[in-house]
Amino acid sequence: MSNWNHKQVLLLEDNEIDALSFQKAVKKIGVPADIIVKENGEEGLSYLKLAKGDLPGLIVLDLNMPNMNGLEFLKEIKDDGLLRSIPVVVLTTSGDITDKMACLRLGVVGYMVKPVSNDAYLTVIRQIFSYWGRSSLPN
Repeated sequence: MSNWNHKQVLLLEDNEIDALSFQKAVKKIGVPADIIVKENGEEGLSYLKLAKGDLPGLIVLDLNMPNMNGLEFLKEIKDDGLLRSIPVVVLTTSGDITDKMACLRLGVVGYMVKPVSNDAYLTVIRQIFSYWGRSSLPN
């Protein structure tokens, strides 16, 4: 059985400003999480394969990334016996119902559209971490 690092969050986000906004929001709401940022699905997958027994407790995933987008990344981890049970929340600009349904079919635990206002963004981040704090992960 793998070792889950419940304080570690893997953020897959290619936009540096969005990645910084996420980190600032997490800090502002007082969640003691170690945020690991990777810029695309390929980097995220490499990180997870190297992490082996120290897997993150949550993955926050953007869909629109270069090299390997969010849907491609989801397909890869859901085909991996060790990685498939890591909870994934999609945080994206895409409100497209096709994207949402594809993600839900691939087992994401949440699909959130990035809001424009800072207050709304902070609310979305609170919702993600409220869920994460209440859910139980494998030991």
